[in-house]
Amino acid sequence: MPVVDQLSAVTREDALAFADEAFRNRDITFSHRDVVDMVGALGTFLSRHRLASVSSASAEPFLAQLRRVNLARYEAWVEGADAGIMFDALELGGEVGELLNVVKKLEREERGWRGSREAPKDFADECADVLICLDKLARRRNVDLTAVTISKFNATSEKVGLSHRLEASVGSGAPAEQEVSVSVAECVEPRPVGDSKIVQVEDCTGPQRGAEGVPRDHAGAHTKGAQTREAFLAQAVTNILPIGDSRAPGDRVIPIYVRMDELRALRELAAVSVGAAK
Repeated sequence: MPVVDQLSAVTREDALAFADEAFRNRDITFSHRDVVDMVGALGTFLSRHRLASVSSASAEPFLAQLRRVNLARYEAWVEGADAGIMFDALELGGEVGELLNVVKKLEREERGWRGSREAPKDFADECADVLICLDKLARRRNVDLTAVTISKFNATSEKVGLSHRLEASVGSGAPAEQEVSVSVAECVEPRPVGDSKIVQVEDCTGPQRGAEGVPRDHAGAHTKGAQTREAFLAQAVTNILPIGDSRAPGDRVIPIYVRMDELRALRELAAVSVGAAK
């Protein structure tokens, strides 16, 4: 279960930026629920500011990705023997013909006429083949299918007096905002607060438990002296370090596993800091 570098490399600057955003106009006194909320808020903050794109491919517009990968596959497929634009045109025509053949069979079935049958999946597959082949043909003349489709669609609407328009920003490929799932685990070997060493989930005992199930005792907590609000928040955030992530590239949910000893220590830090401020 690999460590996620982007999440584990929480810097002081990240911590202070997070503190400014998450704890603006809030009292420094943290309840247990506040601590759990802070873990989730940190994950949300990082997902927005540092993980806007899980990978370069996830932020790539679909048609741009299709053009890139389609070309790469074609070149590997023909091994340098480029068939030219006429072959691409004939291939597109053939796929359109296959799509129409499927439509014919579906229509015949709906009318209750005798003859061979096609499944709805066949219709979807042929539609996909047409799009793939259309992209291959359009590439021959450097046609941007996204731009030309938007332009043509809007021009037709204008021509016939309709208000419907396509926007260039729609479907631009920007990834959806990622969700954060918070879990905690008990570390086999307690480590000092702020220890930068990140461990794997396998180094923790027992199943990862939901945040609501975190024990409320102070057993094993580390203590610190009085700190300023800025120093406390920076220390608190850098203490919350994820220890593993099983998500596949492109997944929208970011699971953050938090060390149990760090949660205990964080609560103790909050109590000490508040006590010193009184």
